[in-house]
Amino acid sequence: DRNLARRVALKMRRWNVVVDDSGGVPFANSACGTFLRLAAGFLVDPGDPVAALALIRHPLARLGLDEPQRLEAIDTLDRALRGVRPSGGLAGVAGRIAGRAPALAALGVLATAAERFAAAAGAPFSEKLRAHLDAAALIAGGALWTGDDGAAGAALFDDVLENEAALNAVRAGAYGDIFGALTAGAVVRRRSEAHPRLAILGPLEARLLSAGHVILGGLNEGVWPQGAPADPFLSRAMREKVGLPSPERRIGLAAHDFAQGAAAARVTLTRAARAGGAPAKPSRWIVRLKNILDGAGALPAVDRSPLWRARAALLDQPDAVTPAEPPRPRAGKDRRPATLPVTDIEKWIRDPYAIYARRVLRLKPLDEPGVEPGPREVGTLLHRVFERAAAAAETLTIEALQSLLDEEAARAGLAGADRAFWSAGLDEALRWFAEFDRGQRAQGRCFVESQGALTLQGVDPPFTLTARADRIDVLESGAAAIFDYKLATLPTDMQDKTNFSPQLPLTAAILAAGGFASIPARGVEAYRYLRITGRTGDADKDEFGRRGADAGQAMREAEDALRKWIARFDDPESAYLSKPRAKFIKRGGRDNAELDTDYDQLARRREWTASEDAEGDGE
Repeated sequence: DRNLARRVALKMRRWNVVVDDSGGVPFANSACGTFLRLAAGFLVDPGDPVAALALIRHPLARLGLDEPQRLEAIDTLDRALRGVRPSGGLAGVAGRIAGRAPALAALGVLATAAERFAAAAGAPFSEKLRAHLDAAALIAGGALWTGDDGAAGAALFDDVLENEAALNAVRAGAYGDIFGALTAGAVVRRRSEAHPRLAILGPLEARLLSAGHVILGGLNEGVWPQGAPADPFLSRAMREKVGLPSPERRIGLAAHDFAQGAAAARVTLTRAARAGGAPAKPSRWIVRLKNILDGAGALPAVDRSPLWRARAALLDQPDAVTPAEPPRPRAGKDRRPATLPVTDIEKWIRDPYAIYARRVLRLKPLDEPGVEPGPREVGTLLHRVFERAAAAAETLTIEALQSLLDEEAARAGLAGADRAFWSAGLDEALRWFAEFDRGQRAQGRCFVESQGALTLQGVDPPFTLTARADRIDVLESGAAAIFDYKLATLPTDMQDKTNFSPQLPLTAAILAAGGFASIPARGVEAYRYLRITGRTGDADKDEFGRRGADAGQAMREAEDALRKWIARFDDPESAYLSKPRAKFIKRGGRDNAELDTDYDQLARRREWTASEDAEGDGE
């Protein structure tokens, strides 16, 4: 069991004991082998952000830079490769890091390496392999073939390339998979200062040596002994007829090895109770020995399993366990956020800890690298299209909207299969917008993606509320109508009345106070949230908002509630709790999953709440 041998050797490092493993380390898992596998993954698809990041973070990826420049380049490329996969491959990445010299230099090395490998695209497999090794050496900058693993790798590929004719017989298949198969059997034997009295040996080597204490590990069925191999071509009778040994012969040889090892003066027999997440079956030899010892009444004196389990548990058992309380950070008025957008007010109400982490501690979550375009990206794309369309002199046709969508989709990296996947929802949204825009233009003038801000009077320290309205229409009456496009669930009537979703009422308050530079102060006739995809045709389900006196009252109540909320957190004893109102989210009709989970791990929610539905203390 090579995995067991490697795990034991690594576990012994806990006590600074280096144990010599006669089986060595698989070349594929060595530093050189890992780097070459990562290079293969990158060269096959240079535009894959995950493959590129994995490669440049490997210690052998020198990228032609000194260490400080290399670290700076890695940090810059790490940020540039996050989010939606950049269109145009490495050229698209270059557009995200303009002016960052170390990162551009590193990107140039990667691009040159990718070009060298791409030049061998139609060549025989041996030429592809040479191009791969050449590109990897360029990225490593001369450090590739150093050390024990580098020497083993150089010898391995010399042998492989000597059999060029056989190598070129490979015609199909993924290059990375074939390369992995070529290196699978190679082993690196390191020259290290191993402990003089300890060794990990295979059964054959162990026969030649004697030891004061022998530990036989992996005594499970399927491991020791291994199961009889199945022959897909010859039955047992056919094997016997042609003089081949039976499949069980290996089990007999394994039994001989076991008997010789178990006959040592001092021996410990071990096995895993579980393997691969499932209960493991003990080796037949363990079962037979237990039966014999049990019959002789000697099993309790020999079976030391309870003792060793207890000792193993004590290794990591602390002297005492003191549960940590849920985080209750406080900021007071001196560190209370001085500026927030209206979209963050709802988050402040529902998850104060997220606001504390983002606005006070200034911790911003990073996107995953190379993510597939999802609802957030599609929503941003449609917002851009609607903004440009509303700014046009007249309502655009479906064809013109489609042209805008194609242009913005290409810029956002939504192309190919992703574009096709979202096509039905996107086309539906365009048809709806054309009709909506035509109706709104007949009622007045449109202002799109307008920026506004309002500093609340009487609040000390000052607090500024900002907003970016998706669309504001100034009606013929002189009043305004505010619209917000939603891709997901709309706020409910109860959430709006209780100021749990105050985005548009607060935007209306900014507009009424003259906070939008492009729009003079005026009354708000209506505000509405509009679903732009998945519309049902039922206005009650596709839209929500208020108009007339109800809109004005909601605006005033939202501003009053915000002032009280600010005053509460100006109190130095008020804590920024993590999602204290989860129960209200359920009653409001929105699933907990819709709330951001970016800061849940930082808040250690899994430590102190049984589930995401656990009710808070109501604070």
